[in-house]
Amino acid sequence: MTKTTEAISAARHGPDPYQVFDIACRLMDYHGKLIDEWVDKQELWIEPPDIAVRRTRTMDYGTEIFYEDRGKVNERFEIVGKDGFGGEWKGHAFIQEGVIYVEGRGGKSDFIMTSWTLSEKEQACLRVLDVKQPVAWLTPKALPAGRYWIKTVDILVSTSTTVPEAMKKPLR
Repeated sequence: MTKTTEAISAARHGPDPYQVFDIACRLMDYHGKLIDEWVDKQELWIEPPDIAVRRTRTMDYGTEIFYEDRGKVNERFEIVGKDGFGGEWKGHAFIQEGVIYVEGRGGKSDFIMTSWTLSEKEQACLRVLDVKQPVAWLTPKALPAGRYWIKTVDILVSTSTTVPEAMKKPLR
C-alpha cells in the first residue's frame, strides 16, 4: 500500500482499499418533491492510482441497476476519470476535513457531488444532477431532462484488504 492509499483509506474508514456501504438514497425534483427513495449498495475501491465507485440497486423484482465512476487518484488526492453518464469525472478529496468533491461533465448528465464524514462509519452526500438527455440513474425509468437533487446517508458495512476481481474491471 502506498502512502497515498494509506492516507486516503485512513481518512475514509481505515486502511482497507475495498469498502462496501449501504446507501439510503432520496431522489428529489428541482422543487424538492420526493420522486423516489431506496437503499442500494456502493462498492468503493481506492488503491492508487486506481479509484472506482460502483452503485448497485436491486429492484423488488430482482433486476439490478448499476452506476459506476472510475478513474485515477494521485498523491495530491486529485481524482480524474470517466463518470457513469459518459462524461469526464474529476474532483478532489480533502482528507483532513473528511470531504470529497467531484463533478461530472460532458455526458448525458452533468453533476456535482459533495460528501462529508458524519462519524467513523457514516457519511452524508449531496449530488446535484443536471440531466441533459433522458437517463436512468439507479432508477427503473429514465429521468427526463432537468435538475434533480440526490441526498444520501452512507453507512459503512464492511472493508477488506482483498478487492474482488469484478471490481477491478469496468462494467462496460
